[in-house]
Amino acid sequence: MKKVVILIFCLSLTLVFSACSLSSSTSTSSTSTTKQVGSFLKSFDGGKNWENKVKIDDKTNVGTYNVLSMEASSKDGGVVYIGTEKNGLFVTRNDAENWEKLVFPLAKIYGLAVDKNNDQTIYASGVLNSRAKIYKSINGGKDWVEIYTEPANGSIISSLEISNKNSSVLYSGTSEGMIFKTSDGGQTWKNIFKASAPVISIAFDAVNDDAIYFGVYNSGLLRTLDGGNNVEDINKINIGKADNKSLFSKLNVYSIEIDPKNSGSFYVGTKSGLFRGSDFGSKFEEINILESSKEFPIRAIAINPQNSNEIIYSNSGVIYRSTDGGTTWLTFQLNTDKVAQVLRYNLFNANTIYIGLRKI
Repeated sequence: MKKVVILIFCLSLTLVFSACSLSSSTSTSSTSTTKQVGSFLKSFDGGKNWENKVKIDDKTNVGTYNVLSMEASSKDGGVVYIGTEKNGLFVTRNDAENWEKLVFPLAKIYGLAVDKNNDQTIYASGVLNSRAKIYKSINGGKDWVEIYTEPANGSIISSLEISNKNSSVLYSGTSEGMIFKTSDGGQTWKNIFKASAPVISIAFDAVNDDAIYFGVYNSGLLRTLDGGNNVEDINKINIGKADNKSLFSKLNVYSIEIDPKNSGSFYVGTKSGLFRGSDFGSKFEEINILESSKEFPIRAIAINPQNSNEIIYSNSGVIYRSTDGGTTWLTFQLNTDKVAQVLRYNLFNANTIYIGLRKI
């Protein structure tokens, strides 16, 4: 996310990454956990219980850091990367038992993208001396080279996403609303679209690599179906449909998550609810989440990579989990003063779920 006018945009950015305490829900089973602290939690049992996983060594840990971004290797289930707000970039190579700080030029990391085909290739975006930049590593984070820089201070590259099939294709979004793309691994770049607000999330379709979605903060949702040649406003596609008129008045996007099994299907977390898109966004339905949950923006969503009916999301210190496609929900309270910033399933073991947290 970027600052248009630095002071004003800082307020907007605070809203994107902020959260409130959640009121009690109805008609749901509930499980409480013991007191949780730290910035990274791991569940071994599908989200019923959570453990702190913050150790670097016997003397240091990442427990006080704020996590802004997270990505996992698609080749090694034990490898997870987290980008922090002030403390740099970290990796675990043993499924969060220990963390290692990587030598990286930036302290604040907003975007992370790991190549699905070669997990040694990693992209990360952040700010160095007030200038937004993107760096690339081709050896698992040991060495980094700068591949992009913004032309002026005060902007943020708020989102990064790499193609599922073509390792050379990477999309980026900024706080100025710019969407740009490289097709050669960062050697050259081109503009794709200028959105009306910060681009806070980018997601590739699970099967069709030319279908990409862009979440625009407090504004809506964009899509391209041809690899960026044409970008459409999904709100405008749907707003004329009588059954979607009220739905799309609520589509203030905070998060996007792709259905890993069904092409054209994805989930959108908004300021006032959870929505499921189908037919690449030409159709939408509102998921029947607990009413009290609609009071707060949904900032993190994850879908079980082995079972599309299992959905998990968070909009404060509460985790919501459904195993029947959103018909009924379980709630899990995280007893912490931090809020969930990002959720991820382990691609090799769906009982393992990670949460990166930050303090507001």
